[in-house]
Amino acid sequence: MLLAAEAASGAAEAFSRVGNRRAATAALRRSGALATSCEGAATPALFHPAVPDPLSERDRQIAMLALKGMASKDIAERLFLSVRTVSNHLQHAYTKLGVTSRAGLAEAVASPC
Repeated sequence: MLLAAEAASGAAEAFSRVGNRRAATAALRRSGALATSCEGAATPALFHPAVPDPLSERDRQIAMLALKGMASKDIAERLFLSVRTVSNHLQHAYTKLGVTSRAGLAEAVASPC
């Protein structure tokens, strides 16, 4: 598991170097999840000085409403935004958290990594 965690960590660095934030964040989260099963083992390959971009306040607000089961149209009406703006904020949140769907968003928000 430790080798898998280190491999995922290396993948995160490689994705980061080429500018693929979504894949880098997903690989970093995978590395963290694998590393937690290694009973506190820490190696230089698992050290990450860069933290994924946090969600903006609006990204977080829209993501939380989406997690409550609200449709994009309902979120747009509630916040006086267009549906396209809501979709854009959800896409920003997906990219920053390394996920591709509302289901992935729920996992990312629930996990500590």
